[in-house]
Amino acid sequence: MNRSVHRETDRRALTIVTLLAFFALVIGGRLVQLQWIDRLAFSDRANRQRTFIESIAARPGDIVDRNGRLMATTISVRSLYANPAHIADAAQFARDVAPLLNLDADRLAARLKLNRKKQFLWIKRRLTEQQEIDVRALKMPAERWGFRREFLRRYPQGQLAAHILGLRGIDGDGRGGVEQTFESVLRGTDGERVLVRDARGRVIDVETEPVRPAQHGRTVVLSLDAVIQLYTERALDRVMQEWRPSSACAIVIDPTTCDVLAMASRPAFDPNNPVDVLPAAWKNTA
Repeated sequence: MNRSVHRETDRRALTIVTLLAFFALVIGGRLVQLQWIDRLAFSDRANRQRTFIESIAARPGDIVDRNGRLMATTISVRSLYANPAHIADAAQFARDVAPLLNLDADRLAARLKLNRKKQFLWIKRRLTEQQEIDVRALKMPAERWGFRREFLRRYPQGQLAAHILGLRGIDGDGRGGVEQTFESVLRGTDGERVLVRDARGRVIDVETEPVRPAQHGRTVVLSLDAVIQLYTERALDRVMQEWRPSSACAIVIDPTTCDVLAMASRPAFDPNNPVDVLPAAWKNTA
């Protein structure tokens, strides 16, 4: 009986030692795989998780008249975004931010809750300087929100030659007129740069040299003369006021070169503020 007990004990000990040796071999093999065989693959994967590519927006080119007077240009402004995944109290966040940006707090809170799993959500794009100052003064935790630089199209002459110029949408796409016709010239090509982030997704480093520099848009020179355009539009305004037509247009051409020096249409619109525009105002009757 004692010999039988010893044999059973030896068999169990052998089984345990065999299992321990097997697990040691498995762990050792895995370490060899991680440290030698797949080392480069895992290193590349870790780098991809730490870094990401950010687009560098290209600045749209200017539009000028035949004498170099600025008709359309682009300025740099800030846009506000939020990280809904890091906002525990969406209602409180909305109550703090919405009044500063002329937004509805309830609607903003609903958007944040609807996108609560996302890490990026636009709050308001192209803020005024004062709005940016007011938001920064809240001193909210950095992981909840941030600013991104965007370009804003401005038309220094107001509604002058609006139908000829057209305008650019919220995402910088040309709509109508020269803005759309010469989109490939004005828009430019966006660049790219590499950003390094920590385990929480916060940017901790920016590569000095961009992967691909942005190629800004080129300037488009029109045959229009802004002064002649101004007098032409004033004449049309007098016609509209005196005769009350549904629409009117005028074209001024240099007879020796056939250059179009002015082209105006009424009703018109202000491309700096393209809201509440009458449907007829979009049409270039000329």
